[in-house]
Amino acid sequence: MKPETRTEDRDPHAGRINVFGHGMLASLKARVLQGAARSPLSWRMNFSVAARVGERSLKIPIMLGRGYQNLQIGEAWLYKAFAKVLAARAGAFVDVGVNLGQTLIKVKLIDPKRQYVGFEPNPQCAQYVSELIGVNGFEDCRLVPVGLSDSARVAVLYAKADAVDPSASIVPGFRAVDRYARQQHVPVFPGDSLLADVDRIALLKIDVEGGELEVISGLVETLRRSSPFVFCEILPVFDESTENGRFRKQRQDRLLATLHALGYIVFRMQQDESVVELADISTHADLALTNYAFVPSAQADMFRGLFTLKTQSAAA
Repeated sequence: MKPETRTEDRDPHAGRINVFGHGMLASLKARVLQGAARSPLSWRMNFSVAARVGERSLKIPIMLGRGYQNLQIGEAWLYKAFAKVLAARAGAFVDVGVNLGQTLIKVKLIDPKRQYVGFEPNPQCAQYVSELIGVNGFEDCRLVPVGLSDSARVAVLYAKADAVDPSASIVPGFRAVDRYARQQHVPVFPGDSLLADVDRIALLKIDVEGGELEVISGLVETLRRSSPFVFCEILPVFDESTENGRFRKQRQDRLLATLHALGYIVFRMQQDESVVELADISTHADLALTNYAFVPSAQADMFRGLFTLKTQSAAA
């Protein structure tokens, strides 16, 4: 059931979901926790923060300096988009690229009983999210500590110094080498082999910093079988005249060709809760235009009915 929330709890203009409430005590609590996050001793602190969104209560664990990010849950517009789709479709929510669990929190705020399957190869993130599931008693959650790709192998996760860097990628060459400060070996598997027992998938979210092509290539049979809606971040090509731009463009074209062959239609998702139907994804450099929905053609009219549909010229 979709939770009843006040407009200010999910303010799309603020861009964040308010978990502290309102008033002087809520502001004081937020300031104290912000101070704790900046402390050099934050990694020694282990506790849970009581939070609430509308009628839903929530606990945010803080452990080894991780979890403060979940006190400021971003992308309130995406929370609303999840709610619209999950209200209209039965089946599991599959989360590829869990990181510290902000998508998991959104899903369980919307529908606490919804089956959730998450994949996260970073062991530090997986450890934290396991605690997040446990302290909240989230129902029907399966957290798999691996990444998804097109084959079973040990991959290298490239990341900044931060152990839970949300921009970490397993795609060599996706960013400049000097962008990363650390490398970590992680297991990856085709999603088809890990989701064969999930009968129905309502929504598949992919946020893997350039690895979308391999994820989708390893999910072809699942997409054919279950026809989920796919919400996917695709970072910009930026400039096709550069070596990196050509590399990204080739991968983007292959990804779209795979999805088109499976009968999927592409929409760009806007932060004003509208969508723009696209024939292709053009080369651009706008980081605000990175969120896409891929929808089976048979379900496209239903999807269009859930959102305000804009033309490309109107959206621009």
